[in-house]
Amino acid sequence: MHDARRGVDHVRAQYVAEAGLERGMSFLRQTVKNTNVHDPLAGLASLFAAGTTITPYVGGSCSDGARREGAYSVSMTRVDASPTSITIAITATGYLPDAPGSGAEPEAWCALRSTVRYDIAPSHVFDYAYFINNWGWFYGDTIKATATCAATVSSTAAATRRP
Repeated sequence: MHDARRGVDHVRAQYVAEAGLERGMSFLRQTVKNTNVHDPLAGLASLFAAGTTITPYVGGSCSDGARREGAYSVSMTRVDASPTSITIAITATGYLPDAPGSGAEPEAWCALRSTVRYDIAPSHVFDYAYFINNWGWFYGDTIKATATCAATVSSTAAATRRP
């Protein structure tokens, strides 16, 4: 019976840790949302200005609305960064009934890790070349189209067919 209870507690601690991961990802989404549109990675980069690891949540409460289920702690580590991307590892630990340091040692705990990557990618609008009139040719060799090309055609244009 004791092993069964320990197994159930481990599963509950895992769900609390998953709630911590979700909270961490929400934290990152909100950081991006609050960042200037001209430099969308600046907010994420500024989180790690003092070092490669931050801990935004320590002993965060997890409840089902009526009762407390456990607590989680979330830490984030900058794994890689470039001018066009940042990779962040989120580690969340779920504790039952409470996190360490609250007076009693946890009866069960589970740690989970997820890695997220934010990239600045070119817009898909540049994947195609468009001609907006019937003059669909290039003069000389100074203009190149290296994408799928499309053209609009006037409804009065007639096609001639040669036998």
